[in-house]
Amino acid sequence: MAPDDLAPVIAPPTSPRPTDPALRLLALLALVAALTAIVVALTHPLGDGFDERAHYSYVRAMAADPTLWPDHETLRLLAGEALTWSDQPNYLAHPPLYHLLAAPLSALTPGDPRLLRLLDGALVTAGLVLAGLGGLARIADPLARILFVATLFGLPVTIGVAGLVNNDALMIAEIGALVFLLGRDRAPPWAIALLLAALGWTKLTGFVAGATAVGLLRLAAVAEGRARLVSAETALIAAGLLVGLAPLVVTWVQFGRPIWMPAAFPDWFDAVPPADRAGLGLVDFARLYLDHLGRRLPYRAETFHGGAILIGVFLAAATALLPTGRPGPDRTLARVGLLTTIAFVALHFVHAWASARNQGILTDLQTRYLAAIWPFLAVAVAVGLANLPPWPRRIAAALHLAALLAISVVGAAAFRLVGG
Repeated sequence: MAPDDLAPVIAPPTSPRPTDPALRLLALLALVAALTAIVVALTHPLGDGFDERAHYSYVRAMAADPTLWPDHETLRLLAGEALTWSDQPNYLAHPPLYHLLAAPLSALTPGDPRLLRLLDGALVTAGLVLAGLGGLARIADPLARILFVATLFGLPVTIGVAGLVNNDALMIAEIGALVFLLGRDRAPPWAIALLLAALGWTKLTGFVAGATAVGLLRLAAVAEGRARLVSAETALIAAGLLVGLAPLVVTWVQFGRPIWMPAAFPDWFDAVPPADRAGLGLVDFARLYLDHLGRRLPYRAETFHGGAILIGVFLAAATALLPTGRPGPDRTLARVGLLTTIAFVALHFVHAWASARNQGILTDLQTRYLAAIWPFLAVAVAVGLANLPPWPRRIAAALHLAALLAISVVGAAAFRLVGG
């Protein structure tokens, strides 16, 4: 018996042609992303931005003592320009897959993160290209194809983090590979299971996003009679999920909670004063949540407040729910992308609120966490806007592309030029 189809519908995917404008845009934006990452990798000083020093310290620790089960309480930070070990605890709580894979490369140039940064740039670029090819394989409308590619590369922090040492790079590559597989006519269950397991050992945000999207697509296939809920393929995917959950389970057993928390966080972390934590209500935190994400949305943070643009992107994705009377692979994937985004943002919001009230930290309020769901969100935005009536869709598409340009690296350069 042939494997169950994990892709949205049985219809064969669309094969991009070399002359396709969307494919050309994908190549152009991938080139811009790669060049930007190279410039950042070779010129940016190692610092605390995007937790790079902490990640590089984690990598060097794994090079010295590789293990699948690191004791987070014993990990330390490298300090100073000489990058010598300090007594400062490393506050990261991520599973070790990225850091283990990067460890041998870091040993080639100890004290110099540039080689690792170039690897990360390649991972992010490859992940975005794979996600682009996967989405284009399921989207037929010409405008939707352009909007999808533009939106896929439209989260500025993805390009910003590409040239730095960070496990986001491997997560973006894994999510990209997952979207690529889901865009195929038949997605091999073993490959889906392998990627879910890898995501679980790389970063929790990627695991949550990937597992949600795969689970929703699986349920859609069962509801439409294209797959059986109880099958060998479902069991294989479930096994991948269980392997991906292993780091959470071990951390829970070891520390009494699924996510390890250090006893103290660095002084430079954004924090809520202890006296204000208990009174931080839902509405107040919602304002804080949007304010932080909005200020960090542009490629050059604080250039302007991008809160309205972020809300606009989410509203554009919501148009995927509008009835069109035209079922198809893109509609299913778009709605799954929207539901994945809603579930992810809700979980992120609740976790960030709990962290603010309990530990007082606001570091969870970062747009880079959205990188895990951004390819799925891009499908929802593109398909939803393209299915609007002719005049509204043209206006909405133009506004959306203008907003993406404003928050991009090109927009950052323009604002810097105008502002001196």
